[in-house]
Amino acid sequence: ARAEGHYPPHDINPYAYWQSTMTVVLPERDFDDVAAARYALGNFIKPEGVLFGTFAADPSIEGKTLAEVAAERGEDPATLYLALIRESIDKDADESIIGTSMDEPDIATMMRWPHANICSDGEIDGAHPRGAGSFARVLAKYVRSDGVLTLEQAVHRMSGLAAAHMGFSDRGTLKPGQSADLVLFDPATVADHATTKTPEALASGFSGVWVNGQRVWDNGRSTGQFPGQPILHAATVAKD
Repeated sequence: ARAEGHYPPHDINPYAYWQSTMTVVLPERDFDDVAAARYALGNFIKPEGVLFGTFAADPSIEGKTLAEVAAERGEDPATLYLALIRESIDKDADESIIGTSMDEPDIATMMRWPHANICSDGEIDGAHPRGAGSFARVLAKYVRSDGVLTLEQAVHRMSGLAAAHMGFSDRGTLKPGQSADLVLFDPATVADHATTKTPEALASGFSGVWVNGQRVWDNGRSTGQFPGQPILHAATVAKD
């Protein structure tokens, strides 16, 4: 695609497991097809690799794997998987799973691609640790420990490269005229602490964050400032 003049980047987060709806492994969306469910659970993701992050129809299974729930109930994992999907649909209840189905060497290979953006692909209050841990994990594991990226490469993928791919002309680099979005961290100590058990655990090694030139994070605490919020001028409001 790039040889033909297109410029697709890709986003990557540093985890071998993802979070999405249970239905994502069934492309035909036939929630009565046991054969399809067995194929998915045998080839895409194993029952022990399906962790329930959200299951509003029965919160008691949240934090358990499909293999554990199936064993507790004495049911076939594929049949149970489909039954749980139908239960969520019938009750119009939220559900999500954390699925382990990626390979660490693949992550490193994709992260090395010069056009790859580092992202979280998640929310800070989700069941997946990516919301709180992604950027620190890249710096600690893929830079400091494994040497997959240099520090400069990692920071560029998190800032200037991502901003360029999104078309943000006033952010992502340190130079006059740019918005002063800054992060102060120690490359020798930065570390992620979020896990599937404690997904909101904050990273360490970051002493300061500035957004639009105002400090929003100061040695482990929020300053209560929100300079990233848009400001509407009176003339604009009147016009609109």
